Amino acid sequence: MNTQRLAAAVVLSLTLVPSIQLFAQEEEPVAGEPAWVECERGRLAISRQEYGEAVLHFKNALAQARVLPEAELGLGDVYFSQGDYALAESQYLRAYDQRESFVVPDMRYDVLYRLARLYFNQKKYGKMEETLKTIVKDDEVFSGSERERVRYRDAVMKLFTNKGFDAMFLLNRIPETFSTTALSELAHYYYVSWNFTPALQYALFGIIPLVTEGMVEIRKSNLDYRFTTLDDFLREAMSNEAVRAYLDDRSFFQRLYYLALICYETIPVRDSGRRFLRLLAATDAAGEYRRLAGLQLKAPFRENRIDQAFIELP
Repeated sequence: MNTQRLAAAVVLSLTLVPSIQLFAQEEEPVAGEPAWVECERGRLAISRQEYGEAVLHFKNALAQARVLPEAELGLGDVYFSQGDYALAESQYLRAYDQRESFVVPDMRYDVLYRLARLYFNQKKYGKMEETLKTIVKDDEVFSGSERERVRYRDAVMKLFTNKGFDAMFLLNRIPETFSTTALSELAHYYYVSWNFTPALQYALFGIIPLVTEGMVEIRKSNLDYRFTTLDDFLREAMSNEAVRAYLDDRSFFQRLYYLALICYETIPVRDSGRRFLRLLAATDAAGEYRRLAGLQLKAPFRENRIDQAFIELP
């Protein structure tokens, strides 16, 4: 059950389908449309699960452009969809090696997220962790020297520990970036690895941007809105269709649930963990995480460490 939840947290998941013949491996690339058109047609073919045609388009694109990380990435997606993880990894690494040539620079992080998903599927958790941390390391939200970054993170954590989420958030607004999902995925991985100290920091910094973006969206239709408490924010967010859709898309309740569990494992912030669980249990929109929060409030339990047994907590 643990592994299934961790798999759900890894972004950009693709559905595996039965293996089919990749005809493109047997044909010479044919020059025709511009390389970017061939790439777009390859993407369209993937969406239709026409993988042989997709390979043809991507290889035609590479025959013209030679260096085209978008096409290398597309080939990796085809091989991943076929369950050929060795070839998929090779293509993703080739795309990442060419990352300076992406038309959209942030696509380099799409490659890293795909690699993290692949390593998870292979149970190469160390490589998955390393890949996600590579994403986080590039985040300019924590700009400045390493000492300044550590000082900022420590200040946020100290405020959260001593004053709680609401007081911390009033002084710290962080926009969502390419690394926000990686932060939450690392937090969840550390939780199911029972490595709770780093899990807390990653979980908190994975939630702050979602509340920040939600608050900005609320104020587009309610100029008088001011953040006061997380409870009040959620009530306002659930009545705003755009904000509710955004939070659902970002798995907000899943992230809040695991922040709650990680807090519960950390004595100085255990009360914050209980508060988050009560908030989830009182929120209909939290769905499955409302039910799980209710169970945790009645009889706290620690989710299984990967491949280990269920444990009840005092």
